[in-house]
Amino acid sequence: MFVVSARVKADTATAHLNALERKQLPFAYSLAVNRTAKLVKLAEIDKMRAVFDRPTPYTLNSLYVKPGTKANPSAYVWLKYDTFKGTPAEKYLLPQIDGGSRSHKRFERALQGVGAMPKGYYCIPGKFAQMDNYGNWSRGQIIKILSYFRAFPERGYRANMTDAARRRLARGTKKKRGYTFVAIGKHQGRRRPGIYQILADGKHWRPIALFVRRAGYSKRFPYFETAEHTIDREFPEQMRKAIEAAIKSAR
Repeated sequence: MFVVSARVKADTATAHLNALERKQLPFAYSLAVNRTAKLVKLAEIDKMRAVFDRPTPYTLNSLYVKPGTKANPSAYVWLKYDTFKGTPAEKYLLPQIDGGSRSHKRFERALQGVGAMPKGYYCIPGKFAQMDNYGNWSRGQIIKILSYFRAFPERGYRANMTDAARRRLARGTKKKRGYTFVAIGKHQGRRRPGIYQILADGKHWRPIALFVRRAGYSKRFPYFETAEHTIDREFPEQMRKAIEAAIKSAR
């Protein structure tokens, strides 16, 4: 979490103020801090656009600002940690900030729960994985894989594919070739552990997902550095404007 707080020395920025004007300083401090915090948020969004490949609107909207008050002129700028839909931003962006290994995703745990994926492995897109417009693995294909392996947790959940639905998928249609999915947990000749789409002829195995021992991130998002640079650049001017506003309101 990054904190924007009032850092102006009284003997340099406020020495010229009279007693009446000084009473307005808590207002000035909180105003400058909150304006700077909003600028930090905008700078972080610009940085995400620069370092990530086609970040989704969900990612770009992943920051929040907790404003400061006159009693406590400190504003907080950080990643959202709760969500009604999807993965909390704090969970998937922290590895991009700090680097290192990521935690298992929900669908990975679901596949492990039904034995389709070995424990201790991570799942990454294979050569024939479907990607969305933002360069991420298609949610629709992930759901289809979970459905095929009946990995949804609720017993009898309608999204889990029935035997009849699997047979229809394998037969295909006149316009679309049939296929099945198979998961292998160990190397089979030249085939790596993963999930494969096997076309109806049985000859073509397309790697949809690969199982790997490690899945991590390098440090790509310089969050703290961006915040510090923005504060150093913007806070003095915001403080000057806030003090001017405080003086005018005191007259």
